[in-house]
Amino acid sequence: MKIVRYSLKYLKVLLQFGTIFIVFEIVFRCFINSPSKQMHDENFGWRYHPNVIILHTSEGFSRIKLNSDGFNDDEEIDGMEKKQKIFVFGDSYVEALQVSSENNFCSILEKINDSISFQNMGKSDFSPLHYIILLNFYREKIPCPSMFVVVLNDFDIDDILKQEIITEKDSIGVIKNIRIGSFDESDNLKNKMSFLYNNSALCTFLFRKYSGLVLESARKLQNFKDRNEKCNQYIKDYNEAKKRIKYILSQIQMKGELLIVYIPKLNYRAGGVAEIADRSVGNTYRKIAEELNVKYMNMEKIIKEEYSLSHKPPVGFNNSIFGTGHLNKNGHILLANTINDIINREDSNSK
Repeated sequence: MKIVRYSLKYLKVLLQFGTIFIVFEIVFRCFINSPSKQMHDENFGWRYHPNVIILHTSEGFSRIKLNSDGFNDDEEIDGMEKKQKIFVFGDSYVEALQVSSENNFCSILEKINDSISFQNMGKSDFSPLHYIILLNFYREKIPCPSMFVVVLNDFDIDDILKQEIITEKDSIGVIKNIRIGSFDESDNLKNKMSFLYNNSALCTFLFRKYSGLVLESARKLQNFKDRNEKCNQYIKDYNEAKKRIKYILSQIQMKGELLIVYIPKLNYRAGGVAEIADRSVGNTYRKIAEELNVKYMNMEKIIKEEYSLSHKPPVGFNNSIFGTGHLNKNGHILLANTINDIINREDSNSK
C-alpha cells in the first residue's frame, strides 16, 4: 500500500509540474517568443529552419513567416524571375524581426520600385564573413553580374575580430582566404539542447537568458578555460578588421555592383541632438569603399537631420530603451528612401 500511495503522490506532483509547464508554454508561445527553430549548418553556423513562424517581442513586436531559405523574405512567384534582383546582406539590422515584414526596408523598396526584387538575406548574428558563404552557397540563385547592398554597423568590427575565424595570408600579410572556425562551448551546449529549444518556447527563453550562467557553472565544475573570455580580451585592431572586411567585400564586388551602407551607433539627446559614438568605425568603412572604388553611404548625417526635425530616433521601441537597438518603422523608411535615392541617382546618370 505504501508503494501505491507514494506512486500516486509522485504522479500527482508530476501532473502538477506538467500542467504548470503547459500553461507557461502556451503563454510564452502566444505573447513572448516562439521556439527557436534554429539548426546548425556546416556552412553558416546557425540558421533558421525553412518556412517557420517567428514570434518576436523582446524589441518591437512581429509575427513573421520565413521563406524556404530561412530568411525574412517572400517566396519567389511566377514572373519574379523577370525582375531585376538586388541582394541585401547584413545581420539583424537587415533581418529586421523587430517590425512586420511589410514594414522592413526591403519590402518598402519593393513597393517603391515595382521592377526590382530586393532579396533580404540578413540574419541575426551574421558577421561579414557570412556574406562570402552566402555567395558560394546560393551561387545558382545569384546570377553574375548582380547588384549587392551590404548594410554594416558598429558591431561588425567586433564580430569580424572576435568570431572564430581562420585567415590564410601570403608572405606580405595579404588575405588569400578566410573561413569560419569550429564550434565554441556555447554552440556545443546549444546543439545538445536543440530538441528542447526547437520545440519549446519556454526552453528557448530560458536558454537565451541563462545559457551563459550554465556555461560558467560547467566551467567551474570541470575546471576548463573559457575560450570566449580570451576572445573578449581582444585588442580592437581596426587595421586587421579593415583587411578582413575589405577582402570579404572585394569577393562580393567580383560578382557585381556593390553599395555599402553604414548605420552608425548614435547617442540621442534631448532637443533633437544626436552624437556619433565612434567615428573610427565609419572612417574604416569609408577607406575600404574608397580602396575598392565602390559606392558608400554613411547614414550619420541623414539620421541626425531627421532626428533634429522629428525628435524621434530611428531606432528603439516602446518596449526597449530609448534610442537603442534596431531600426524601428521610421528607421526602415529612412533607410529605404536613402537606398532608393542612390539607385535612382545611378540610373539617371547611366541614361
